[in-house]
Amino acid sequence: MLTDDSSPVSQELTGVPIGTLAANNIIVLDSNAIIEDYFLRGSYTETLVRAQSSLSFTIAVPDLVERECVRHYWNDLRGFLAKQERSLQRFLQNHDFFALQDIFSDVSYYEQYLAKRLSDIGALRLPLPSVSHGTVVDRLLRRLRPFHQGDRSYRDFLIWCSIVELLKRSSCTVHFVTRDAGFTVEKKSGLIHPDFVAHLISEGIESSRLELWRSIPEFVDSQIFPALPRSTSLLRQLESDLTLKSRLATHFGKYGTDDSTWEHMAGVNALGVPRSLFSIGLQSADPIDVEHITITEAAELPDKHVLIKARTPPFGAVLEVSVSPVSYQDHMPIRSFIEHRPLTFSGTGDNAVIKTVIPVDIVVELSAVTNLVSKDIISAQCQWWSTKELKGRNASSE
Repeated sequence: MLTDDSSPVSQELTGVPIGTLAANNIIVLDSNAIIEDYFLRGSYTETLVRAQSSLSFTIAVPDLVERECVRHYWNDLRGFLAKQERSLQRFLQNHDFFALQDIFSDVSYYEQYLAKRLSDIGALRLPLPSVSHGTVVDRLLRRLRPFHQGDRSYRDFLIWCSIVELLKRSSCTVHFVTRDAGFTVEKKSGLIHPDFVAHLISEGIESSRLELWRSIPEFVDSQIFPALPRSTSLLRQLESDLTLKSRLATHFGKYGTDDSTWEHMAGVNALGVPRSLFSIGLQSADPIDVEHITITEAAELPDKHVLIKARTPPFGAVLEVSVSPVSYQDHMPIRSFIEHRPLTFSGTGDNAVIKTVIPVDIVVELSAVTNLVSKDIISAQCQWWSTKELKGRNASSE
């Protein structure tokens, strides 16, 4: 949890001269946390950024994470454009619709954008660690994490060493936001694996100074949202604001009817298997009743902004879920809407998938950062829950 120790951190980190910073909590983002919100403009990230000043914490990004995000952006953009080109082939004859130089231009833009965005939000840029090759090789040969599955985790270890160096030169608590299950005791437990605990102890660092989180939304929901000012009068004011509710309804309509968002919405809070291992398609859905959305929670942010959570009434949908057998064995059951459904294998070996068609009652939840004066929605993010899951979440939070 966020600590109250206000010990200053004096250091000079790559890209940003820090000086003396009251950073009792530092939130370190892994590349998989940023990839879920490439431009760092989603409502959860916006909340994290805006809450820095009032809650006294700092966002940090290792140098290697920034480089990885640019590479992932290139891969994702290239894959998306390839799919679009295949879909358009019957209109293109033998002409290439997407020129490769255009992709390079977009990637160059993203690289510059990400560097500026991190600078604008005051993020610490953690430099590449000074760990020796001998240390890396020794750990690899002993199959200590993250090398428990071979030598493919070199970059993960460098990111880890950047965090260790940060802990050594400060007295802060570090919250590491990562989906990488290799850092944990067991998938999705959030407990640091003993190999990494032993490394911290060997460096004279208390393991209690490092906490793991699976996503920015999970961290914000657990640590930031409860610490922000809230009141029933504010909630009543927002619930009765027809202009605001009309604008929220517009966002619900946009997200709820776009099939391409359903996989992403399923994984917003890291409750779905990694998107590289599963897909969710919306076969059909009842109309979303945007006229009866309910604002369920609201928390005040600095400068007359507020984080709002709103939900639709339940509606019926039919989903087609495809999961690789490896994913099913390692990660399931994760979303309870598929926990006890009959599953069938299609294909063999690496190409095998488990497919199931699921009729389910769904609630879509919108998180939005809004200006209280203009009622403008600065950023918005959607996720969805089956009504069964939602009951379980509500029960566990009581």
